[in-house]
Amino acid sequence: MRKKVGTSTYIQRINTLERKLLKQVKELDDVIQKHPEIMFRLQVVEFALKHSVKLAVEAFGVSKSTIYRWIKEYKSSNNNPVSLKNRYVSKKGMKLEKLQKITEKHKQLVLEIRKKHPKLGKEKIKVLLDELCKQHNIPTISVSSIGNIIKMLKDERKLNHEYARQRITINGRTGELMVKEIKKKTKKDRYKDKKPTKPGELVQIDTKHEYVNGRKVYIFVAKDVKTRISFTFAYDRLNSKNAKDFLEKLIKAMPFEIKGIQTDNGSEFLGEFTKALKKKDIKHYFNYPRYPKGQAYVERMNRTLQDEFIMYYEDYELKDIHEFNKKMLQYMLWYNTERPHHSLNKKSPLQYFCDIINSNKSEFSQTGMTYTNA
Repeated sequence: MRKKVGTSTYIQRINTLERKLLKQVKELDDVIQKHPEIMFRLQVVEFALKHSVKLAVEAFGVSKSTIYRWIKEYKSSNNNPVSLKNRYVSKKGMKLEKLQKITEKHKQLVLEIRKKHPKLGKEKIKVLLDELCKQHNIPTISVSSIGNIIKMLKDERKLNHEYARQRITINGRTGELMVKEIKKKTKKDRYKDKKPTKPGELVQIDTKHEYVNGRKVYIFVAKDVKTRISFTFAYDRLNSKNAKDFLEKLIKAMPFEIKGIQTDNGSEFLGEFTKALKKKDIKHYFNYPRYPKGQAYVERMNRTLQDEFIMYYEDYELKDIHEFNKKMLQYMLWYNTERPHHSLNKKSPLQYFCDIINSNKSEFSQTGMTYTNA
């Protein structure tokens, strides 16, 4: 026979259940505060279950596979919203946890090792530090933690930077020891936009060499990516001084203001050339090494120049570089003003440029650029 349960027992059970529910609600509230993404994911899951996954994709912009994964996690946990929290730990939180394990003793030991062996990396320091940690009865730390310590010591200026930027070499003639400073590599700017939208926004420059009357000459080739207007000039030497001279001629030849120039990583595009660009406030972009596609427009111009001009004059004896430049400038004048281009709807580069001016008269008049009817 079952025992009769009194009113007081029911009240006790209800109070116990109430306390459990309140505790669960509080725990859930704490989890939601730490992981605010739960509410959004729960909303997506409920919408998908009520309507369809396809409509949920359109409504919330979440991929189909992600929604199916959230539904699976939600159902497998008996509809517990906590299962929808982000499974990945943030890098910031992990880094903070690692930094908390680092003690002053660790920093002191790393500093001592690094002062004795300034060129030693964090992985090799780890081996030496583990032995010292055992001797001092302190816990060992990871390689990345040692890297963080080295960074902190550099920020606190406790590590000497001179060792890292100097190299000791022997003079081959005198046999004396020489200390050379290692120059810090500067990050080169790359043109990452898809395509320039205005004339002069990006002009690509490249060099090619040819033989004139048995003498080697270097041809600087420039091409505006937007309008295809091009300019070339030949020199007897390939250096930054001639590159600077070519830049000055290019600025005078172009019918618009040049905003950016892209070159390869050759030494002729450094030194005086870089100084001239900074003086004229022109942005200098570098192409990626061993990536000719990045200079596709000027590379195609090199081929056109070879096929339509240089090969044509091979049978003629051009006496010197001045005569070569004179003939080449005549060809470039025809190329820019009359030669049809498939990429420009069979118009010449100058005709295409005039069309751009006529369609944007107000914009060009604000910049002070003159324009004429095509």
